[in-house]
Amino acid sequence: MMILTTKSLSIFLLSKGCVYEHNCLALLFSATSSSDSSIRALAFACLQKFVNHLQELNTEIFAEKALVLYLIRIFKHGFDTSVPRVSSMITHFFARVSKLMLNPSHDVYPQIMAFLCMKPIFDIQNVPEFYKLLFSSSPEHHTEEREWLLSLISEAMLEPTDYQVLQNRAGIKLLLSSFASVWLDRKSRSLILRTLQNAVQMPSVAHDLFTREGLHMWITSVIHSGRFNRWEKNYLAQVFCSLLENERKYQRGEKGKEQACKAATAASKWYHEPACFRPSSASNN
Repeated sequence: MMILTTKSLSIFLLSKGCVYEHNCLALLFSATSSSDSSIRALAFACLQKFVNHLQELNTEIFAEKALVLYLIRIFKHGFDTSVPRVSSMITHFFARVSKLMLNPSHDVYPQIMAFLCMKPIFDIQNVPEFYKLLFSSSPEHHTEEREWLLSLISEAMLEPTDYQVLQNRAGIKLLLSSFASVWLDRKSRSLILRTLQNAVQMPSVAHDLFTREGLHMWITSVIHSGRFNRWEKNYLAQVFCSLLENERKYQRGEKGKEQACKAATAASKWYHEPACFRPSSASNN
């Protein structure tokens, strides 16, 4: 916080090299996903400080000033509350874009910048540009765009809310159906596997994947297909084991809640019964 309140240091912070090398802005975006409300409040306050200092800078000092200001404003205008907890799918996207916009030669730069310019209001309930990047039609950079998106998803799959944001686009179903496609290379498949492994570590997500998506049956069919290498099959076996383990955890947790609810209901009924109908200790003896 002290860094952002000192003007001399803020100019250093906002210099092109420092933002790119030390990822200061990316850190602030990521901090808005924290479960601690005080950390989120600090992150949003620092973002505002960042905006204030940017406005004072000359474009000769920081040529990307307008782009960074636009990015922060799009992010902040997407929320109804002052200190929301943002999904990691969204914050990771903005963190990556904050670095990407300082590198115009990057293969994904044109597609992402075009998206930001066309969407002044940001939808925080969906993975940005999910369909366009996954099924990229770029003749030159379709592989790079797809891998950029899959890398984002695999790293941002941290909590059930992140899974839900992905599922708002039927994300898991599309990833599973794409896995065996001939246009998907080995690196893209490894990123999908990493996404699945991160997802099944959460019992509630594992339960949804088991019951609604049939992930266990999909894994079995892929392993028996004979189309994939030994490493991919071993990884899928690990995902399968984690899926079953966390499905059991979820079931045990649900049964525990159900038993506690039944016990509480029985106790409530006993408490409200007339004393003459309650079993006495004398009769038990």
